[in-house]
Amino acid sequence: MTLEAELDRFDSEFALLGAFIEDLARVDLGAATQEQLFLSEAVIFKSYRLYERLSRHTFLYYCVEAATLSGAAVNSKLKCADSATAESILKAGNKFLDWGNVDSTRKLANLVFDEGFPVVELLSPVASTLTDLQRFRNFVAHDSEEAASAFRKSRTQYVRTGTDVPETVGELALYRRTARHDPVLKILHQKTSSLSVILRAL
Repeated sequence: MTLEAELDRFDSEFALLGAFIEDLARVDLGAATQEQLFLSEAVIFKSYRLYERLSRHTFLYYCVEAATLSGAAVNSKLKCADSATAESILKAGNKFLDWGNVDSTRKLANLVFDEGFPVVELLSPVASTLTDLQRFRNFVAHDSEEAASAFRKSRTQYVRTGTDVPETVGELALYRRTARHDPVLKILHQKTSSLSVILRAL
């Protein structure tokens, strides 16, 4: 799949998530049903998977292609014939690469590409949001103290001091700092979906 096709898929699926989010944004957290909380967690989980997929596809694409969509030069030290070869080399015996981890992906990009371009430029504008998104996804997926601790750490950026603290990702997703603020789910969606705009402009 070309990078343009991957971006079209990313945009299409984020638009679909946006329809769910608009419905959920009308829900008052205090009156939320278990089904709505479950759906909120599912949307966050899917948002993370879309970001992770785009991160992987972009990285591997530029191990093969020598120019961005706008024509800027990309200098890869791998210069692979195809993305499957690039991924095999990058894994270097590991079972998988964590494409959803901003820090490790940026470090790898700085090793593979001159000054990390364009992967670092893609991730940096929304790095904090992407890190939060990964932590929220991990808390949904893993019942561990590490995942819970990371969730609590990222949660503080969205919760107003003195209010009841959301204990689950679903509750946090529907949380608003004030009545005038968007729920956390909508904030995460807006920032993560901007990856497509950033990538097209590089």
